[in-house]
Amino acid sequence: MARSIGVLGNGKIKCLSSSPTKENQISFYGHGRPMHAFMYLGTWLDITNDFLQSSEELSWEFADGFDVIVEDTSFQMYGDNRTEQIKFISKVLKKNGILILNEKLNGVDYEKREDQKDLSFKSRFFSLKSIENKKNIILKTMSQNQVSLKSLTDALSYSFRAAVCIWNSGNFYSIAASNNIQYLKEFTACLIPPCIPKEFSYHLIPFALFGLNNDEVTFRDYET
Repeated sequence: MARSIGVLGNGKIKCLSSSPTKENQISFYGHGRPMHAFMYLGTWLDITNDFLQSSEELSWEFADGFDVIVEDTSFQMYGDNRTEQIKFISKVLKKNGILILNEKLNGVDYEKREDQKDLSFKSRFFSLKSIENKKNIILKTMSQNQVSLKSLTDALSYSFRAAVCIWNSGNFYSIAASNNIQYLKEFTACLIPPCIPKEFSYHLIPFALFGLNNDEVTFRDYET
Protein backbone atom coordinates (compact mmCIF):
# COMPACT_ATOMS: atom_id res chain seq x y z
CA MET A 1 0.00 0.00 0.00
CA ALA A 2 2.80 2.43 0.87
CA ARG A 3 4.43 1.83 -2.51
CA SER A 4 1.17 2.32 -4.42
CA ILE A 5 0.19 5.50 -2.59
CA GLY A 6 3.68 6.92 -3.09
CA VAL A 7 3.50 6.34 -6.83
CA LEU A 8 -0.11 7.52 -7.21
CA GLY A 9 0.65 10.64 -5.17
CA ASN A 10 3.42 11.50 -7.61
CA GLY A 11 5.58 13.03 -4.90
CA LYS A 12 2.81 14.84 -3.05
CA ILE A 13 2.55 11.96 -0.58
CA LYS A 14 5.53 10.35 1.14
CA CYS A 15 5.05 6.99 2.80
CA LEU A 16 6.85 4.95 5.42
CA SER A 17 6.09 1.26 5.93
CA SER A 18 7.46 -0.79 8.83
CA SER A 19 7.68 -4.50 9.55
CA PRO A 20 10.02 -6.63 11.68
CA THR A 21 9.79 -9.42 9.08
CA LYS A 22 12.74 -9.64 6.68
CA GLU A 23 10.60 -11.21 3.96
CA ASN A 24 8.43 -8.09 3.89
CA GLN A 25 11.47 -5.91 3.30
CA ILE A 26 12.61 -8.18 0.47
CA SER A 27 9.17 -7.92 -1.11
CA PHE A 28 9.09 -4.14 -0.63
CA TYR A 29 12.31 -3.68 -2.59
CA GLY A 30 11.72 -6.63 -4.94
CA HIS A 31 11.38 -4.38 -7.99
CA GLY A 32 13.88 -1.75 -6.92
CA ARG A 33 13.51 1.28 -4.71
CA PRO A 34 9.92 2.55 -4.97
CA MET A 35 9.32 6.23 -5.60
CA HIS A 36 8.32 8.31 -2.57
CA ALA A 37 8.09 5.29 -0.22
CA PHE A 38 10.44 4.00 2.47
CA MET A 39 10.67 0.75 4.40
CA TYR A 40 11.88 0.34 7.98
CA LEU A 41 12.83 -3.17 9.04
CA GLY A 42 11.67 -3.18 12.64
CA THR A 43 8.65 -2.90 14.90
CA TRP A 44 6.34 0.11 14.98
CA LEU A 45 7.42 0.51 18.61
CA ASP A 46 10.75 1.86 17.31
CA ILE A 47 9.13 4.69 15.39
CA THR A 48 9.24 7.55 17.88
CA ASN A 49 9.80 11.28 17.40
CA ASP A 50 13.44 10.87 18.38
CA PHE A 51 13.86 8.07 15.85
CA LEU A 52 12.29 10.09 13.02
CA GLN A 53 14.29 13.22 13.80
CA SER A 54 17.63 11.42 14.11
CA SER A 55 17.31 9.19 11.04
CA GLU A 56 19.40 10.54 8.18
CA GLU A 57 17.08 8.95 5.61
CA LEU A 58 13.70 9.69 7.22
CA SER A 59 14.13 13.03 9.01
CA TRP A 60 13.87 14.99 5.76
CA GLU A 61 10.29 13.77 5.21
CA PHE A 62 8.94 12.74 8.61
CA ALA A 63 10.69 14.79 11.31
CA ASP A 64 7.40 16.51 12.17
CA GLY A 65 5.41 13.28 12.28
CA PHE A 66 2.69 11.90 10.03
CA ASP A 67 -0.52 13.31 8.59
CA VAL A 68 -2.01 9.81 8.41
CA ILE A 69 -1.05 6.60 10.24
CA VAL A 70 -2.46 3.23 9.20
CA GLU A 71 -2.28 0.37 11.71
CA ASP A 72 -2.97 -2.88 9.88
CA THR A 73 -3.68 -5.68 12.41
CA SER A 74 -0.35 -4.96 14.11
CA PHE A 75 -1.54 -4.18 17.64
CA GLN A 76 -2.97 -7.66 18.16
CA MET A 77 0.47 -9.16 17.60
CA TYR A 78 1.78 -7.38 20.72
CA GLY A 79 -1.01 -7.18 23.28
CA ASP A 80 -4.59 -6.15 24.01
CA ASN A 81 -4.03 -2.80 25.75
CA ARG A 82 -5.36 -0.61 22.95
CA THR A 83 -5.48 2.50 25.12
CA GLU A 84 -1.71 2.52 25.65
CA GLN A 85 -0.95 1.33 22.11
CA ILE A 86 -3.01 4.14 20.60
CA LYS A 87 -1.52 6.73 22.97
CA PHE A 88 1.97 5.58 21.97
CA ILE A 89 1.43 5.71 18.23
CA SER A 90 -0.42 9.03 18.44
CA LYS A 91 2.77 10.74 19.60
CA VAL A 92 4.06 10.69 16.01
CA LEU A 93 0.73 11.79 14.52
CA LYS A 94 0.40 15.47 13.68
CA LYS A 95 -2.08 17.58 15.64
CA ASN A 96 -4.78 17.40 12.97
CA GLY A 97 -3.77 13.98 11.65
CA ILE A 98 -5.95 10.92 11.07
CA LEU A 99 -5.34 7.47 12.54
CA ILE A 100 -6.78 4.52 10.59
CA LEU A 101 -7.05 1.19 12.37
CA ASN A 102 -7.61 -2.06 10.49
CA GLU A 103 -8.54 -4.56 13.20
CA LYS A 104 -10.02 -8.01 13.58
CA LEU A 105 -12.45 -7.68 16.48
CA ASN A 106 -14.23 -9.99 18.90
CA GLY A 107 -17.98 -9.74 19.03
CA VAL A 108 -21.39 -11.23 18.39
CA ASP A 109 -21.42 -14.28 16.10
CA TYR A 110 -17.61 -14.28 15.92
CA GLU A 111 -17.30 -17.98 15.05
CA LYS A 112 -20.19 -17.80 12.59
CA ARG A 113 -18.46 -14.97 10.74
CA GLU A 114 -15.17 -16.86 10.80
CA ASP A 115 -16.83 -19.90 9.24
CA GLN A 116 -18.42 -17.69 6.62
CA LYS A 117 -15.04 -16.19 5.75
CA ASP A 118 -13.31 -19.58 5.59
CA LEU A 119 -15.99 -21.56 3.77
CA SER A 120 -17.57 -18.92 1.54
CA PHE A 121 -14.51 -16.85 0.63
CA LYS A 122 -11.08 -18.25 1.52
CA SER A 123 -11.98 -21.70 0.21
CA ARG A 124 -12.03 -20.18 -3.29
CA PHE A 125 -8.29 -19.62 -3.06
CA PHE A 126 -6.93 -22.01 -0.40
CA SER A 127 -7.43 -25.65 0.49
CA LEU A 128 -9.37 -26.46 3.65
CA LYS A 129 -6.20 -28.01 5.06
CA SER A 130 -4.18 -24.79 4.63
CA ILE A 131 -7.01 -22.78 6.18
CA GLU A 132 -7.05 -25.10 9.19
CA ASN A 133 -3.25 -24.94 9.49
CA LYS A 134 -3.36 -21.15 9.62
CA LYS A 135 -6.00 -21.31 12.33
CA ASN A 136 -3.83 -23.55 14.47
CA ILE A 137 -0.48 -21.85 13.88
CA ILE A 138 -1.31 -18.13 13.66
CA LEU A 139 -4.90 -17.24 14.43
CA LYS A 140 -5.05 -18.80 17.90
CA THR A 141 -2.22 -16.54 19.07
CA MET A 142 -3.66 -13.49 17.34
CA SER A 143 -7.11 -13.99 18.84
CA GLN A 144 -5.71 -13.76 22.37
CA ASN A 145 -4.94 -10.07 21.80
CA GLN A 146 -8.07 -9.11 19.88
CA VAL A 147 -10.56 -6.72 21.48
CA SER A 148 -14.20 -5.83 20.95
CA LEU A 149 -15.52 -2.87 18.99
CA LYS A 150 -16.62 -1.26 22.26
CA SER A 151 -13.17 -1.71 23.83
CA LEU A 152 -11.48 -0.23 20.78
CA THR A 153 -13.93 2.67 20.73
CA ASP A 154 -13.28 3.39 24.41
CA ALA A 155 -9.52 3.25 23.83
CA LEU A 156 -9.74 5.70 20.93
CA SER A 157 -11.82 8.13 22.99
CA TYR A 158 -8.85 8.68 25.35
CA SER A 159 -6.76 10.12 22.51
CA PHE A 160 -9.21 11.49 19.92
CA ARG A 161 -12.27 13.68 19.70
CA ALA A 162 -14.09 11.64 17.05
CA ALA A 163 -14.03 8.26 15.30
CA VAL A 164 -15.90 6.72 12.37
CA CYS A 165 -16.20 3.14 11.14
CA ILE A 166 -15.48 3.25 7.40
CA TRP A 167 -15.35 -0.46 6.48
CA ASN A 168 -16.58 -3.82 7.74
CA SER A 169 -16.38 -7.37 6.45
CA GLY A 170 -17.06 -10.23 8.84
CA ASN A 171 -14.98 -9.69 11.98
CA PHE A 172 -12.75 -7.10 10.31
CA TYR A 173 -13.24 -3.36 10.73
CA SER A 174 -11.55 -0.18 9.51
CA ILE A 175 -11.90 2.85 11.79
CA ALA A 176 -10.70 6.41 11.26
CA ALA A 177 -10.13 8.76 14.21
CA SER A 178 -8.92 12.34 14.57
CA ASN A 179 -8.90 15.36 16.84
CA ASN A 180 -9.92 17.51 13.87
CA ILE A 181 -13.57 16.65 13.37
CA GLN A 182 -13.88 18.62 10.15
CA TYR A 183 -10.90 16.83 8.60
CA LEU A 184 -12.42 13.50 9.59
CA LYS A 185 -15.74 14.39 7.96
CA GLU A 186 -13.98 15.55 4.79
CA PHE A 187 -11.85 12.41 4.68
CA THR A 188 -14.89 10.16 4.99
CA ALA A 189 -16.74 12.17 2.33
CA CYS A 190 -13.89 11.47 -0.11
CA LEU A 191 -14.40 7.69 0.15
CA ILE A 192 -16.74 5.69 -2.02
CA PRO A 193 -18.81 2.81 -0.61
CA PRO A 194 -16.68 -0.36 -0.41
CA CYS A 195 -17.40 -3.10 -2.93
CA ILE A 196 -18.37 -5.89 -0.52
CA PRO A 197 -21.18 -8.45 -0.96
CA LYS A 198 -23.97 -7.58 1.47
CA GLU A 199 -23.76 -10.93 3.23
CA PHE A 200 -20.20 -10.19 4.37
CA SER A 201 -20.94 -6.77 5.85
CA TYR A 202 -22.82 -6.52 9.15
CA HIS A 203 -23.21 -2.75 9.46
CA LEU A 204 -24.57 0.13 7.46
CA ILE A 205 -21.38 2.13 6.95
CA PRO A 206 -20.05 4.67 7.50
CA PHE A 207 -21.25 5.10 11.07
CA ALA A 208 -20.01 7.34 13.87
CA LEU A 209 -18.49 5.79 16.97
CA PHE A 210 -18.23 9.02 18.96
CA GLY A 211 -17.80 12.76 18.46
CA LEU A 212 -20.14 12.87 15.45
CA ASN A 213 -23.70 12.03 14.52
CA ASN A 214 -24.34 9.41 11.87
CA ASP A 215 -25.89 11.97 9.53
CA GLU A 216 -22.61 13.92 9.58
CA VAL A 217 -20.57 11.11 8.00
CA THR A 218 -21.27 10.06 4.42
CA PHE A 219 -19.46 8.48 1.50
CA ARG A 220 -19.46 10.12 -1.91
CA ASP A 221 -21.37 8.57 -4.78
CA TYR A 222 -19.63 6.29 -7.25
CA GLU A 223 -20.53 8.70 -10.05
CA THR A 224 -18.75 11.66 -8.49
